[in-house]
Amino acid sequence: MLLPIDKFGGYLQKVLDPRLLPDGRSQEALYCRFDRGGIMPYLQPTIYSTPTKAGTKMSMFLYYNGGSKYFFTWTTDVDAVKAPLPNDSFNRVFYTEGGYFRVTDSTLFNSGGTDYPETYFNPSPPAPETAPVATETASGSDPTLLETRGYVYTFVNSYGDEGPPSPVSNLVEVYDGNTVDLASLDTSPGATYDIETKRIYRTNQDVSGDTQYQLIEEIAIATTTYEDTTENSDLGEVLPSAEWDGPPDGVSGLVSLPNGILACFVDNLLCLSEPFYPHAWPVAYQKATDKDIVGLGVFGTTIVVITQGFPYLVVVNDPSDAVMEKIDGHPGSSKRGIVSMKVGGEDSVIYPCPQGLFSIGATKRSMLTEGVFTAEYWKNVFDPETMYGYEFKGKYYGFHQSATHGDDEVTLLVFDPVNGNAVDGSFYADAGYYDPLDDKLYLTGGDVGDGSLKIYIVNDGYTGTVYGTNYLSKRYKYNKNFFRKLKVVATEYPVSIDVIYPEYPVTKTYSVESDAAISIYPYLSTECEVRIEDIPDGLTAVYLASSIEEFPI
Repeated sequence: MLLPIDKFGGYLQKVLDPRLLPDGRSQEALYCRFDRGGIMPYLQPTIYSTPTKAGTKMSMFLYYNGGSKYFFTWTTDVDAVKAPLPNDSFNRVFYTEGGYFRVTDSTLFNSGGTDYPETYFNPSPPAPETAPVATETASGSDPTLLETRGYVYTFVNSYGDEGPPSPVSNLVEVYDGNTVDLASLDTSPGATYDIETKRIYRTNQDVSGDTQYQLIEEIAIATTTYEDTTENSDLGEVLPSAEWDGPPDGVSGLVSLPNGILACFVDNLLCLSEPFYPHAWPVAYQKATDKDIVGLGVFGTTIVVITQGFPYLVVVNDPSDAVMEKIDGHPGSSKRGIVSMKVGGEDSVIYPCPQGLFSIGATKRSMLTEGVFTAEYWKNVFDPETMYGYEFKGKYYGFHQSATHGDDEVTLLVFDPVNGNAVDGSFYADAGYYDPLDDKLYLTGGDVGDGSLKIYIVNDGYTGTVYGTNYLSKRYKYNKNFFRKLKVVATEYPVSIDVIYPEYPVTKTYSVESDAAISIYPYLSTECEVRIEDIPDGLTAVYLASSIEEFPI
């Protein structure tokens, strides 16, 4: 009798009886890759760089500047995105840290050291607190030229981004062209805003007779007075920033949409920016959910809002007319576990929930792990409330925390959402970052590599130091038989094979040194399992046979 074991795949914990596992599924799979038709070991990561910033990292961002790469790292949960602007001359990165919205750039990030980012500003200029005081010098006699004016002013930062206006001044009656003196203009609200100038506006009527604020002049931030002699015909643009507040304090979960819009959240409020004005977050654009928000994901121009209850889809072609819909789904367990990635070719958002890994796409929604893990096993082993995940090579890399991390403790799940292959790893990282530009996953902290604070690149190639694999096959059932021969087809040897006979029970271990068949101890059996350990390279088949003649050529 010949028993070929030549189909391999991830483990299915949900199948109680290992004899009922389908071919190509396993009881255990540790550090096993199945992307080339057999089993290959995962390779240990390689060192990329050593950050100078002290402390355990929770967040990372790879910054491209001047042809070089720099890693921003933080010891707290931070969400960072590149400025959603074409040809941004400042090369800005926006991020939410500690409940605040921040920005750094090509000058600030390394100003004063190498603990990137070294310096940041608040990108959203606030409204001036003090209303301007207007004093008129009225002269004239034509009543058609007499008008009532109000004045406001705004702060403008070093990027040219403008904030909301001050309170309106006292109203004055003057003739067009008369002089109005303005006083009590606030200077900078603080160094954290990097305010350089302010813009002064006054009321004017458009051709329809509607009143609007139009630009008079932009002046230095330190100037506290201004003399207005501008005629109506010389006024500039209409005030664009009447509702351009910054996001509220407490925000997190910053994400970017492809149409120039940023989004973040605080409590149960989803906040949206003005398109291509990432500093401007009108209150009118905010959307409320019925439960607090856990985190955000994105596909296309749709935001997936994961909450403590049902999820929402928010279609944001225009933030002033965003459409929010509550959908069937599951509450989110972990903000850091939310990953935007493709599932079967469809842009989707994957996140851990109490029952497993759930996926929401434009057309498909499913519990990806439904046929792989029981909900109880998922909660007890993977602790979804502590899971943090990353995309890499079409797979979800989900780390989970626990009180201690031992060598035999499962701390990494590599899950393929297309075929359901689940593989465990026994190392953990404190933080990671997937960079789509170079298609690499970077990890740091934990016991990655030598367990230091270095940054490592996950090695997805086929050359390097391997992790120790451990693969336990399904339990094969057959008529009574003696297996006397064992053959292993691999690209490199030795390979350790355990032949397990559950009926006795007994396990026999063999070190296979080549592709030549070896003799094994015969047991009269009706079922067996095979454990494959410490594969040095690729393995495509294990054969058990009653005689050597039964092996394939």
